[in-house]
Amino acid sequence: MRGGTVVAIAPAALYKQYRRSGADGSRIREVAEGFGLAVETIPVKPIGSLSENASMILQWLRNCEFDNVVLVSLSKGSSDVKKALTTDSNAFRKVSVWVSVGGLLDGTPLARWILSDERIPRAFRALHRIRGVDLHFFENLDRRARGPLDFELVLPPDLRLIHIVGFPLLEHANNWLARMLYRKLAEHGPNDGFMLLEDVSRWPGAIYPVWGADHYFRMGDDPRALLERVMCVAVEVGGGGGS
Repeated sequence: MRGGTVVAIAPAALYKQYRRSGADGSRIREVAEGFGLAVETIPVKPIGSLSENASMILQWLRNCEFDNVVLVSLSKGSSDVKKALTTDSNAFRKVSVWVSVGGLLDGTPLARWILSDERIPRAFRALHRIRGVDLHFFENLDRRARGPLDFELVLPPDLRLIHIVGFPLLEHANNWLARMLYRKLAEHGPNDGFMLLEDVSRWPGAIYPVWGADHYFRMGDDPRALLERVMCVAVEVGGGGGS
């Protein structure tokens, strides 16, 4: 057994295709390694279904040789973790803290639009098909009654959950696509550019709102100081230290 603490990253969808977005958790890795912590990325599929990725997360946790796991998930990575928890919560016995960054725990109304027959979504999907990426995994993120994520998140008694949630305005969107998605989702209410902020009020755990940050935690100011504070809290709660 290796023992010690590991920061395990459950990355967002398309994390191999869009590394510059922060979907791969590279900023989390940089901060955690700065604390002298071991860091591993759970090798989920970039366009995997909830069931596929949940199985991979569970397998990773069952085979983990560290004593303490600080689990950090991003966007759809949090959806995968939610599915994994409801499948086998006992596999999370080593997870002391779960940090969810922009977690899509209830999905997003954008899923139906992205898969619709409207002109822009059709072109968006066609562009991705040319790149060898099938966007039909968005069916797993449909925010609707009796949808894939329409079930209660129940945490094990000893697992602490921390949400980092961006609270941006349209002016904080940093490119044309982000602005388009923000406007489209604004038809349903306040959002972070990809999920509805009203969903946050129903989630268990502590909420850490970040003004001006978008869904992938991109913001005008350097987020390193904030990530360091969150990592400090996570490690202290988990009672972990360098491996």
